[in-house]
Amino acid sequence: MTADARVTGARRRVPVRMTYRRSAVASGTLVPPRSKGSGGMARFGGRLHPPSLLALVCTASLLLMLATGFAIALLVGRVLTDASVSSTVGHDQGWAKEFVRRELSPADLTAPPSDARRRALENALAESVAANGFADVTLYTADRTILVASVGPGIPPPRLTIGADSSPSVSLGTGPAAQLTESVPLTVGGTVRAVAVIRRDARPILAVADTVRQEVVVVFTVAALVLTFLLLLIFRAAQAKLSWQSRELIETARRDPVTGLPNHGAVVAALTSALEYARREGGWLAVAVMDIDNFELFNTTHGHAAGDAALAEVARILREEAPPNAIIGRFGPDEFLLGGPPTCAHEVRPAIGRVRDRLADFKPQFGEREGPPLTLSAGVSSYPEHAGAVTELLAAATVTLREAKISGGDSILVDAPVVPERPEDLRNFGVLRGLVAAIDTKDHFTKRHAEEVAHYVLLLAERLELEPEFRQALRLAGLLHDVGKIGVPDGILRKPGPLTGAERLLMEQHTLIGDLIVARLPHLELVRAGVRSHHEHWDGSGYPDQLRGDGIPRIARLLAVADAYSAMTTSRAYRAGLPAGEALRRLQRASGGQLEPALVDVFVELLRTQPERVLREGDPIASRLWAAHAAVA
Repeated sequence: MTADARVTGARRRVPVRMTYRRSAVASGTLVPPRSKGSGGMARFGGRLHPPSLLALVCTASLLLMLATGFAIALLVGRVLTDASVSSTVGHDQGWAKEFVRRELSPADLTAPPSDARRRALENALAESVAANGFADVTLYTADRTILVASVGPGIPPPRLTIGADSSPSVSLGTGPAAQLTESVPLTVGGTVRAVAVIRRDARPILAVADTVRQEVVVVFTVAALVLTFLLLLIFRAAQAKLSWQSRELIETARRDPVTGLPNHGAVVAALTSALEYARREGGWLAVAVMDIDNFELFNTTHGHAAGDAALAEVARILREEAPPNAIIGRFGPDEFLLGGPPTCAHEVRPAIGRVRDRLADFKPQFGEREGPPLTLSAGVSSYPEHAGAVTELLAAATVTLREAKISGGDSILVDAPVVPERPEDLRNFGVLRGLVAAIDTKDHFTKRHAEEVAHYVLLLAERLELEPEFRQALRLAGLLHDVGKIGVPDGILRKPGPLTGAERLLMEQHTLIGDLIVARLPHLELVRAGVRSHHEHWDGSGYPDQLRGDGIPRIARLLAVADAYSAMTTSRAYRAGLPAGEALRRLQRASGGQLEPALVDVFVELLRTQPERVLREGDPIASRLWAAHAAVA
């Protein structure tokens, strides 16, 4: 381990920069202050499951089945009662005809019988009533005179009712003493000669129907419970399958397909949770951004298949060497991230050393040839020593990684702590440059585009003769106007084609994310306004706040012109950049709609009269932009 004292321009590092080479890996160990908390990564985050509709569905199904069962029971009881009554009436009608045929003579039906004859008929009727289980029977002649009856003393005779077509009439009573009353006309030659009114106890008939109704209700209740239980099982199985599929989809979206590690968005989310936990518990958090040295050359020389195999090997080693509960993932095209929450932050730096040692022993094979060994560089930063937010932490680690690679690669650099006494704007300068470097790891186009926007907006400010302080804010706003894209998923940021509606909504969030990032840095209120509002349109159709006209901050209106011109003239994977002349014509068409007319006129006239100020692909602009800012800072 070596110590190197540096004071580099505006960054002004304190003399405690530590450079770890492979020879010092075994001995160089960073020991952080112990966290007050003891929880691991299992305590970060958490998922709230939405309330299930299972109980509601099962209850509704059960009630529906029971209601159906009761309705069917009533219907079955009614049908069974009608069938029993019809059967009984048919039997009793046959009895009445047989009794009249056997016991009565034609004379009995035409003239009142003598007392002796009446007593004989009453005795015969009483025996037959008892034998057939009737309550009583009354025989009427055709003129509705009682011929003979088995009704006891004090009991009124039944009311005689027959149908209009001389059909039997039936009346079924209810209640504890329910009776079935039947009026059975007896005809001779088509003429009603007598009517038998039979009354019997209806409770046996009703009891059978009640029993059947109860059995139907019981059967349907049991069936409803069984079906509800089956529905519960089916619902739970479907719910479990959907939950599993949802988890698989989420996990697939979070995973890098080449390495199987969490992707950029997933590790940033995990780091955010870990940092909140460390801040809440007063703990420590270490982050290392690792880069495979000369990977682009390796990929070009040996092909993408070999490059993917190398990435997979690094991921396998990192997964095996990472401490428990560590956050690991693929951070960029050839970059990996290792984050240590409070429970294992002190193990991050030694783990990187072990990864580098094992990677040195990995010899990629290309047929019978052995490829060159892979080396790894890493930049390490920590909370709260180097930064207080995830974006600042990643920016510090990324800047330190760049310095490790510039120094020759195959090394681990630990960021130096910030000197508290130095001016706040100098500290901001280092953080801001680190943020832009962090964007570059996700999308090289975004960084180049930001530098072009800063260049063009400064040309516009120069022509408008704006004050120096405002120009300085414009320079920073141009470099940082897309800093919020650090929170946009890689798949959307690097998509080789137009975005869908849903993807565009996610992309539009970068202005709000950038606003939140810049808001954490003091003395940058004007820059923050440009970062948030550079996509507002002069006619009010922009985002995120739909501002219009002079209601849009002036810095944002200036940025919008430079941003539109740079976007049109820069080549992307799915389209070539427009020539300068065509881009200027399109700017004029956007005047008054998307862009402020006065600024468009100034910008178009500037570039047409000074075409040498137009940037060409490959023009070096980043160094002079940052140098100019450092000089002012």
